[in-house]
Order: sequence, then structure tokens, then C-alpha cells
Amino acid sequence: MVLILCLLSSAAFSQDAEKPATAEAWYKRAYDRRHNKELDGAIADATEAIKLSPKTGKYWLERGISRGNKGDLEGALDDYNHAVEFAPENADALRIRGGMKARMKNFDGAIEDFGAAVKISPKFSRAYGDRGDTYRQMGKVDLALADYDRALEIDKKYFWFCEARGDILRSQGKLEGAAADYRSALETCKDDAVRTRLQKKLTAVTPKE
Repeated sequence: MVLILCLLSSAAFSQDAEKPATAEAWYKRAYDRRHNKELDGAIADATEAIKLSPKTGKYWLERGISRGNKGDLEGALDDYNHAVEFAPENADALRIRGGMKARMKNFDGAIEDFGAAVKISPKFSRAYGDRGDTYRQMGKVDLALADYDRALEIDKKYFWFCEARGDILRSQGKLEGAAADYRSALETCKDDAVRTRLQKKLTAVTPKE
């Protein structure tokens, strides 16, 4: 009996010892859990970080990302609102909130957030590209193209913006430009399924000999 009690006490102590001691440690574990697709655990850990430091914007942002990944769009947006409230100069928080607004079809709100993000960080390639995606959903292809141009001028690693621009150019009959974009996307994309799709698009716009 004494041995069992000692083992139980030891296990309980071990579990307590594993608990993060600071808000930052809870946040880091939440981040790791999210990347391991342990979303419930990630949300719980981020909540603990928020309890300890409720005015730290990145903790709200981290929980919001996990909530969004679980499909809780309203909950995610609420967390993003807090993130921006407590870290108004965080351009990535604005970009992420803009993406959620676009996902919820609040396109005007999304455009406003992306605009605020690039105002804070004028070379924020991802924010330009995400705004381009939103303009494209709104049917404003000229504005979309301008943002894709800017995004890719800054950083060519975002192959999906190359593909999106190529799709617009293809729809406009500008096949050489579309082909160039699909080739550029293929140079940076490592995903086999996406590469297959890009190759099919490239073949479709390449003149037959």
C-alpha cells in the first residue's frame, strides 16, 4: 500500500512538473501542439498563457489560429480582435485577421486589414498577396494583379501567388505571361500534387509544336 501511494504521489508530482511555469512557456507549448495538429491541447495551453498575461497580443493570436484551424471562425476572429487590440503594430496579426475576414466573406474588412499591414510593413509580401487574393474574389482583377506583382517583386517564394497571377493572365488570353508564372511556381513548389496541377496548367498554355 505504501509503495502504491508513493508511486501515485510520484506520478502526480511528475505531471505537475511538466506544467509550464510561465505564460511564455504555455505559449511555446501551444505553438508546438498546433504544429503537431493537437488543436484542443494548443487551445488549452494558449488559454493558460492568456490567463497569466491577458494583454499579450501574440497569445491571443496563437489561440485564434488554432480555433480557426478547428473551424471556429467566430471564436478565431474574436481572438484576432484582441490580438490587434493589444498589439496594434503587429502587421502579421492584421494580415491573419484580414484572412479570416476574407474567409467569412467580409471582403471590405479584409482589404482594410491588409492595407493596415502593408502600411506598417511596406515590404510585407504575404500581405500584398493575400490582399490580391481578396481582390480576385471580389472580381477586381486589375487590383489583384497589381498586388500579386508587388508581392512577387518583394519575394518569389510564394508560389501560390505566381499560380494565381498566371490564372488571371490565362483568363485574359495572355498565355506567355501565364506560362512564365506557372514555370516560376514550379521552381519553388515542393508539393507533388500541386506540382502536377501546375504542370497541367503549363501544358495547357504552351503552344503545340
